[in-house]
Amino acid sequence: MKRATGDRTKRAFDVTAAPVLLVLTLTIQLATTIAIRIQLGSPVIFGHVRAGLRSEPFEMIKFRTMLNVGRRRDFVDDAPRMTRWEDRFRLDVHYVDHHTLFADLKIILGTALSVAKPDVYRPTGQPRCRKFFWQRRQKRDPVTAPVELPKIVFLFTSVGRRVELLRHFIGAAEQHKGRVKIIGTEIDPLAPAAQLLGDNVHIVPRDDDPTYAARIGALCRDQQVTAIFPLIDPDVAVLGSLLDDASWGSTLFASVPPEHIATVSDKWCTFRWLVDNGLPTAWSFLPGDTDDAIRFPLYIKPRNGSGAVHTYQVHNHAELAFFSDYVPNAIIQDFLEGPEITVDAIVGRSGDLHALMQRKRLQVRSGEVSRGITVFEPEIDVLARAVVGKLKPRGPITIQMMWDGKRFCVNEINARMGGGLPLSIAAGVPVADILLSSWAGDPVPTVNQCEQGVVMTRFDESFFTREPRHRA
Repeated sequence: MKRATGDRTKRAFDVTAAPVLLVLTLTIQLATTIAIRIQLGSPVIFGHVRAGLRSEPFEMIKFRTMLNVGRRRDFVDDAPRMTRWEDRFRLDVHYVDHHTLFADLKIILGTALSVAKPDVYRPTGQPRCRKFFWQRRQKRDPVTAPVELPKIVFLFTSVGRRVELLRHFIGAAEQHKGRVKIIGTEIDPLAPAAQLLGDNVHIVPRDDDPTYAARIGALCRDQQVTAIFPLIDPDVAVLGSLLDDASWGSTLFASVPPEHIATVSDKWCTFRWLVDNGLPTAWSFLPGDTDDAIRFPLYIKPRNGSGAVHTYQVHNHAELAFFSDYVPNAIIQDFLEGPEITVDAIVGRSGDLHALMQRKRLQVRSGEVSRGITVFEPEIDVLARAVVGKLKPRGPITIQMMWDGKRFCVNEINARMGGGLPLSIAAGVPVADILLSSWAGDPVPTVNQCEQGVVMTRFDESFFTREPRHRA
């Protein structure tokens, strides 16, 4: 009875006061209209459906106050940054059913305090005030907490055999209660990692297919992908050059910046970049640049190769002549006996280096480490930090170094997560937690000290399935 009387009183007040307040605030509304038109452009008025009394929907109009902020702080489409209308409607119903005057005042104060800060937006584009308010409110009134937090969607391309790595990220995602989703792409529905991902793997064309990049772009828009993590070198070359395409929306490419895509994708460009930056590397040259003064053995491989395909040791001029014709787009290097040390550099969204882990290759199969051990060499640590500082990646990279008898040399740079990364994870580097926190704008876990002497030895494991589980 009291509730009904209160509703009638409120309705009477609304009908009486609204016209009066409308007239009294006409000057303020006119000034607001002009300010929005100058600062944000058109349209000035924003309208959408909200939940009203007893959850009945109604059309509400208000002055537009939201700016479409992209990764370069320019304008982007609404779709990647807007909450789904079902979620907004559910939160509106929650508010109507549980709101109080004190809660309304708290919303206004929390918003004002947050907007007053110079950095209003989190790296994900979500207003900081939203997290501030809901965290404070949830401690006092958990019933009114939001049903679902914003999602972070990580897309791993060409997942292939990377089962261990994806298990690590899936396990981390399960700790975030629906905030994180891990998806992948693959050309083969029977690939081992595709079986692990199940319905979260998307079958795409090969990376040399003309439609490949468009398919990845459509997938990013459809799944509202936060970041793409390439797992093979060709994806770096193909997708990295499209970072400035507006059709990608707010999706970020977790690798090197566009100006260094060629640097890491072409081994001749890598050699020239290392020399120009004063970093030690194996001397390299191209077929046709040889002379009688060269010293054998040498090492020949494709400039844009991957997975140790078409890589050969050359012992004399006859072999050099043969393999120079046989290996496509070849580059020739001084042969370094090793040992070979690989460095996993875990770099976050903002370019901060969060962890460096060294691992020595003990055995390699098809270009990927099958046995390894974690180590630490001060000289390598200095070199790796120099590479990261000059390359300025925005995601994890892998740096390969080899001993030439006098010093360690940078041999290759892979702008992606290396195949042996699970060894670094086992030694104490929380890769998934670091990257998830970095992309969410949360405090990144500190990596104090990782364990040296951890040995990895790999073996084959099988998935058994009735039919391929995939989404075309």
